[in-house]
Amino acid sequence: MIKKSEIGKILKNKRLEQNLRMDDVAKEVLITRSTLWSIENGSGNYSIDILFRLLDFYNMSFNINSPKAKTNKRRASRISKTLDKKINRFIIMCVEQYALSINKSSKSVFKALNEKGIIKELTVDYDDMHGMSTYSINEYIDKRLGNESKKLEDSLSSKKHVLAKTILIAQTSELIAKKYKYNIADATNGLYRSEVIEKLDDDETGLYNESAQYLLSLFEESVEHEIAFSVSIATTGGKPPSKKVLKLYRAYCRGEIDYKTAIAAITRLHKK
Repeated sequence: MIKKSEIGKILKNKRLEQNLRMDDVAKEVLITRSTLWSIENGSGNYSIDILFRLLDFYNMSFNINSPKAKTNKRRASRISKTLDKKINRFIIMCVEQYALSINKSSKSVFKALNEKGIIKELTVDYDDMHGMSTYSINEYIDKRLGNESKKLEDSLSSKKHVLAKTILIAQTSELIAKKYKYNIADATNGLYRSEVIEKLDDDETGLYNESAQYLLSLFEESVEHEIAFSVSIATTGGKPPSKKVLKLYRAYCRGEIDYKTAIAAITRLHKK
């Protein structure tokens, strides 16, 4: 059996080989810097879920022969997916509640939080923040955004049914992730960039009374569906899409490239 100290040295060497900072790795695998330091130095207790997240991040694997170890890996995978959903629902709640508090559209708020790195902060600090009151979270976001919140466009005259919309957005993003086989964060990014959110923000459309399955159908009618479809056809035999395809999709979701550029690049990858 491999000792913790040996695992820590292997992981640390892998990080150094890739010229990565501890802060960057910790944010990507959703742990604190101090936890990563403890792991790399062979001290402290950490879950097998965290270990497998680090291994996946570095694209590594240890030989797993015992039935117990295989069972633990499957369990860790289930725990990780459940945690991802909980974090995603928390982030959606933060976006919707903050949009309500400043009377701005969900789409513009999500974009601002993404650009400022606040979405990533809420993800990494989920354990500490998900028990906080709505007022405290709104105050935190307000301070992080500074004057940017006043510059947001798309003021709304009415923004009701926030709870119904929050649940609906979470359910729809989970359906998108399941159907197109990519992670929940990318599904949520794509949904918030689509015209579906704009329609949902408008109470007069009555979409807050519809099902997540209906919102999925609207998403599939939007231009985002073509990109999602491009990602999905990159899968073969149930395998996830290539890192290059997902990287392009994420770049589109973050607004770094436009729709036509993303489609053209993904199409070229498919032809190779």
